[in-house]
Amino acid sequence: MVIENNTNGTIDQINYTISRTWNVADITGNVTSKIQNINVADSEKPLVETSSNYIKIDSQENAVNAAKSLVNYTYDNSELPVDTIATNTTGNYYDVQTRDIAGNLSDAVEVQVDVSTGIDNIEISNKPCDIKMLYPSPISGNATILYTTTYPGKIRFIIINTSGNTVESFKEYASYGENHFQHNFSNLSTGMYFIKVESCEDKVVKFEIRE
Repeated sequence: MVIENNTNGTIDQINYTISRTWNVADITGNVTSKIQNINVADSEKPLVETSSNYIKIDSQENAVNAAKSLVNYTYDNSELPVDTIATNTTGNYYDVQTRDIAGNLSDAVEVQVDVSTGIDNIEISNKPCDIKMLYPSPISGNATILYTTTYPGKIRFIIINTSGNTVESFKEYASYGENHFQHNFSNLSTGMYFIKVESCEDKVVKFEIRE
């Protein structure tokens, strides 16, 4: 006679022990028992695939989470969800791995996460307009912006720092052709900046503030 007892381990339905009790009786009624324990464990590595091995993010985003976002889960035979691990190896390269519920770790897949400077994210328009220059240079107070357009109307200038953050904006009315706008830049700290027009981003002009 065989009595089988399935005892789950600490990880439900993945790693467990099957306990079998063997009882043998002879014709005189003598009985001998033997317990057989069979350990069942999931040792198969999960697989990890990526939708792409490259992603570019904004400077304010989390590079580790971006690396993880490239992963397409491929479950192993447990068919249970896995955790994702991204480890920075060198520079902007990350090794991405998955771990299944049994603790098995997949092989690593290398991905690249580039962080933009902010200026790289400026969208370009096809409208025929241009910021020609700012003068004098460097700027220590008031300056003149030379701007040309074939689309007269209200425009919005945007000033960006080297991190890509908007630090100031102001509106002007532009007429057809060449326009000269006076603006006071004295509220800006010493450093390098960029200026563009919101509705017409064909060109970004770099300028320096010097107190």
